[in-house]
Amino acid sequence: MAEWQVRKWAEGEWGERVSVAPLGGLKLRYRVRGRRLDGSARWSREGTPDLPAEPDDLLLALSWYAVFFWFAELLLLALGWLGRLLLLRLGRGRVLTVLARPGTHAVRFADAARPPEGVWAVWSARRMALVRCGPETCEPLWQGSGEAAPRLERNALCWADGSRLRAPHRVFHD
Repeated sequence: MAEWQVRKWAEGEWGERVSVAPLGGLKLRYRVRGRRLDGSARWSREGTPDLPAEPDDLLLALSWYAVFFWFAELLLLALGWLGRLLLLRLGRGRVLTVLARPGTHAVRFADAARPPEGVWAVWSARRMALVRCGPETCEPLWQGSGEAAPRLERNALCWADGSRLRAPHRVFHD
């Protein structure tokens, strides 16, 4: 859908002048406790191995688990840093980064935008929305006004609850 169609829909709904930005082509990254970088839940109770019933066997199993997890953590830490460096090099400027606590406005905004293909950000002086438009109509995925609407600060959306969404240069501009 073209920018003028999204703008026409939003101005008709809100009755005020709006700005729009396509989010397609951007990747979402989460820096949120309990979430992986892609936004999926980090901890799950499924897949936990059964522990032995005997105390001695349990102690031995736990010590092996501790050694294994210590080595795995070191390996993952090293791979994580290498991966982040690679992501910074390859994806520079094309990432929306959520910096927030779980359940805050920025997290709800980002969750509504997943996946960002075909999603448009629409905002005015008083409100903001995420919209996915089809050939005939637009569907609001998220809307915020008052405290639920972010304020634009350079390359970031900042909410009253302290959550932020950092964007590439000039994604949210008038």
